[in-house]
Amino acid sequence: MRIPFCPFAIILFLASGPASGSPEIDLHLLPQVVSPLDFVISDGTELYQTGGGARAGALYSPRWMPALKLGGDVGVDVIGTQNTNASLTMIGLHGALGYSRTLSDSLQIGPVLYASYTQSIWESSSDGQGSVGADLMLGWRLTPAFSLAAGAGYVQRVGLFEGARIFIGSTYGLGRGSREPFTPSDIRVSLMVNNYMDTPRPCARIERMRRGEEVTVDLHALFNNSILRVTEGERVTVNMIVEYTTLGKQFPSPSPKRW
Repeated sequence: MRIPFCPFAIILFLASGPASGSPEIDLHLLPQVVSPLDFVISDGTELYQTGGGARAGALYSPRWMPALKLGGDVGVDVIGTQNTNASLTMIGLHGALGYSRTLSDSLQIGPVLYASYTQSIWESSSDGQGSVGADLMLGWRLTPAFSLAAGAGYVQRVGLFEGARIFIGSTYGLGRGSREPFTPSDIRVSLMVNNYMDTPRPCARIERMRRGEEVTVDLHALFNNSILRVTEGERVTVNMIVEYTTLGKQFPSPSPKRW
């Protein structure tokens, strides 16, 4: 004989870290290729050759607006000049403001705007100038902490150089390795009472939850005949099992919740 158990409610809470809405800092290293343009610098393509460089820095996401990106980086570009053996070296300190939109569990995309001061060196001369730029960046998260980043953008060293840049590199989220990924999907909740149920009882299936979101789930149990031997005052352990998918992988809950 099987006896249905009356449902009761719980609050299921999933988040990406120890505390909901905690700030995030992403370190990035982005090697790049830079090609001269002549929209503003009319003879830019005649003066300069395609060159390369790299940027290293960090972007900070505040807890009150996780999609906002604030930060900056330092970059070095080396650009060859036409008809000479000399190269133009540009060292820039960039402030950054960006926005990130989540496309899926592992993909993010967003614009980043830059303003900076750049010191440019050519042969024995050196000069400083302001710099502006804009990028469109795509991030592909491979693990909770590590992502690949790629994109393209426009950069202008005012009065000296303008170009298009293409970059591909990596980012690392500080502290993310010890936290669960932030967009679990296909969340399944089951209930199991050892010795008194034959198999776990599926109770709910949730398509997706965002960080900090709360969902109420009704739990149900279907007991076997052993439940009839339980006497008043006897304690029985109830296990709640939570399974979910993120970054294309399936995860069980770290440990069943017990009552």
